[in-house]
Amino acid sequence: MVGDIFTFIDDHSRYCYTYFFKSKDEVLDRFKTYKVEVENQLKRSIKILRSDHGREYTSNDMTLFCEEHWIIHDVTASYSSQSNGVAERKHQTLLDMINALIISSGVPENLWGDCYILNRAPIRK
Repeated sequence: MVGDIFTFIDDHSRYCYTYFFKSKDEVLDRFKTYKVEVENQLKRSIKILRSDHGREYTSNDMTLFCEEHWIIHDVTASYSSQSNGVAERKHQTLLDMINALIISSGVPENLWGDCYILNRAPIRK
């Protein structure tokens, strides 16, 4: 089973890359892959990485990688989803999509595991 979903979102275009992780220590490797792909596709460099205070983003290896590539690492306030709203909304959308796919698949609820979310909050278009 997938451990978690991580997204890298371009603030300008809102284009989203989604990676599935078994453990959070894979973040740096996935970010390196994302960086190469973005730079090859868009011919632009990543200038700022905005993240929460997760240890996977504040590790020494991640800090060194950002410094080596002149990427400013902007860390948002702890426990403040408002300061990282784009990512929070994208996560909710992805989880809603996963939930809808699981419901439509006909798999019994006892096999849903971590993917089961009961979302009753209205959303705006």
